[in-house]
Amino acid sequence: MKLPSRLATSIGLIVAGLDLAGMAMPAQAAWTNENSAALLQSANVGINSNGVSTGNGVTTAFARTAYKSSAVAGGATILTPLFSNEACAAGKPTDTGVIPGVCQNSVGVATPVFWNAANNNPPTAEQPLPGLLGLAAGVRAELTAINNAQIGAGVSIDGTDTGTPVTWSNTGVPTALNPPLLDSNTNCSVADINNAATPAVVGNCPAGAAGSGKSRAVYWSSPTAAFAVLSLPSGADYCNAMEINDSGQIMGECIFLVTGTPDVHKTVQWGSGGTGPTVLLTVNGSTSLRNWPVDQNSSGEIAFNHEVNGGYVLPGIWTTSSTNGIGIAAPTGSSEAAATAISDTGVVSICAEVGGNEEAAVSHGGAAPILIAALSGGHNDCATAISKNGTYVAGYSDGPGTNTQTVNSVEELTP
Repeated sequence: MKLPSRLATSIGLIVAGLDLAGMAMPAQAAWTNENSAALLQSANVGINSNGVSTGNGVTTAFARTAYKSSAVAGGATILTPLFSNEACAAGKPTDTGVIPGVCQNSVGVATPVFWNAANNNPPTAEQPLPGLLGLAAGVRAELTAINNAQIGAGVSIDGTDTGTPVTWSNTGVPTALNPPLLDSNTNCSVADINNAATPAVVGNCPAGAAGSGKSRAVYWSSPTAAFAVLSLPSGADYCNAMEINDSGQIMGECIFLVTGTPDVHKTVQWGSGGTGPTVLLTVNGSTSLRNWPVDQNSSGEIAFNHEVNGGYVLPGIWTTSSTNGIGIAAPTGSSEAAATAISDTGVVSICAEVGGNEEAAVSHGGAAPILIAALSGGHNDCATAISKNGTYVAGYSDGPGTNTQTVNSVEELTP
């Protein structure tokens, strides 16, 4: 389970800005407000198959904080920080209740951590590498992914700001990920780790002096293996690995240099062990020059966004059995929408623009989106996450009542 990208490097912004003008369109489902009296603002970033959602907010003391909430118990519970009165932010919870995140330490430095959703104990900190006899020791770390067994993956960074890719034990002890012979792991980044009995890791490494600043997508078949460089599809300039599922399928993005056509991005998938890749070339049978991967499920289906006429963006779902994806139509009254996640049942969560407002929606297997109304009195909402089993969807909404400047974490059964 990977973290939202902004959590990998800093505490980041807690709540997205909203356009609060106008009226929301009619919808076919409704949210449950999970905000609590302890939070002025809150927004969910993830939800697991047990209905445990996580997110970030601002307390009544105007402090940034991470929280968890339950579809059964309701109401947000602030997660215990690493140090008292220091800020934290949470990522998406795993189905075993592991909550990755980041907290400021006693001197205000962002420190990767994870919590256990079953309790409200202080988090476990992921430690930087100790170095050899204290030399080149890490001074900070960045967690980018964690699996069901609490095995984390990320980067340890030394005092010269040089990074080394690592995995962490379930107690936060780091081990460096290896390069092949005559290669280097210096400044390699980690993108994701899976839940296999021997977990595999994907990431990206610098292409070296001859690489002109490009990266190489890489794959570690285990935490002790040397990385293998993933093959480029025909015509690609370079690629980035982004996610790996438990079957070993790897989602990524490749950049192509096409004469007279700038900025050509395409979604790709490498098979188990790094075979392939297959490239998303068309959407609904028409050439797609620019499409971007968003999320991959356990069977290898990928939610993506793609550019359409007018420069707008719309969501889609790709089964990866061919090079053609299914475009998801914009909701009625909308010209633009974006996928945010996909469940193992093929349900895509969506944020759309309808009548000048944000509107949450879901699409079942590429079907027409089902809108989810903002809280009573609100005008904007967004579905930021969906559980792996497809049962729950989570996000944020403004409102309720006249308090339309308040952003609330919300959750409901998937319509």
